[in-house]
Amino acid sequence: MERRIAPPGTAELLALLETLVTASAGRIEAIFRSKQKALMFAAALGWSVQQRKPLERRGEPIRYTIFEGALDDGFVNALAVAEAKDLKVLGPDREDERIRIFEEYAHGGLVEIQRLMAIPGDPLEQVLQAVMDTKTSDVPPDGVTPDLARMFGM
Repeated sequence: MERRIAPPGTAELLALLETLVTASAGRIEAIFRSKQKALMFAAALGWSVQQRKPLERRGEPIRYTIFEGALDDGFVNALAVAEAKDLKVLGPDREDERIRIFEEYAHGGLVEIQRLMAIPGDPLEQVLQAVMDTKTSDVPPDGVTPDLARMFGM
């Protein structure tokens, strides 16, 4: 069976995901070029704000080969290792666990994006501000020593 990554299947979050990948009246381009890219950002944001939410319903899944082709599977794997704090999560028998971790952080990130987009103003500006807030944080991510954080610009 082909591996797939699914977005959360709630109507609100599916509509949000569609908004993120569709050009609007005031914008020539969409915020993200594809649902795969939007989910990548959402998972990173979910991790950043420590929002991991189980999927109660699953949306239309995206083939995992699309993530692999964009070299995003490395991020999926790194996220799983960071969450599990165990390199054994990279074993072939734990693929489903890695995908579930990614999906749950993407779900949490989409909830955060939904919150940001409810703030008055340009939705793109809200998303960019979230990136800037994360980037300029003085606190290194959990598990990263301050010296390593400075070395890698975290």
